[in-house]
Amino acid sequence: MYKLLLIACAFLISGCPGPRDYFPRIWPAQISIKDGKPCVTVQPEGDEKVRSVMIYEMAEMNNQRRFESEPYTVRDDECLDMNAYPFRLNTAYVISVTLISEKKRQRAYYKSARGFVTRFRLSEGAHGLQVEDVEPEPPNWNLPARSSDEIELISPEQQ
Repeated sequence: MYKLLLIACAFLISGCPGPRDYFPRIWPAQISIKDGKPCVTVQPEGDEKVRSVMIYEMAEMNNQRRFESEPYTVRDDECLDMNAYPFRLNTAYVISVTLISEKKRQRAYYKSARGFVTRFRLSEGAHGLQVEDVEPEPPNWNLPARSSDEIELISPEQQ
């Protein structure tokens, strides 16, 4: 009995996910070229509105620009407003879009927001600007996380 209680406490304390835990689903956003500019489209449902658009450069995920305004309605075939962002050729980008539903939020429905993500690189092709899908690079676990994490070994002669 004591062992069973100990095992049950270990699961409760560890915070392991249970069968009803909510993990947000990320939906794919579509990217294309329209009028010589990148065009990101999403699929809103019901009363969903665009709450925020975040644009990251994949090489430096710290380098982000967030476009957040009053929630606005967008159609399935309508490009999101990203005209203020200076996209560069041969640079990989991640665009994350959040849609919110006021009706779901008022009902205290915990899935009142949905996230959309697309990863791409712009390049110059034979017919003008082109979009190429990009997969995220896996982390290199052999490198330190930050330059401050590097360890320098000191020999006895240096002391």
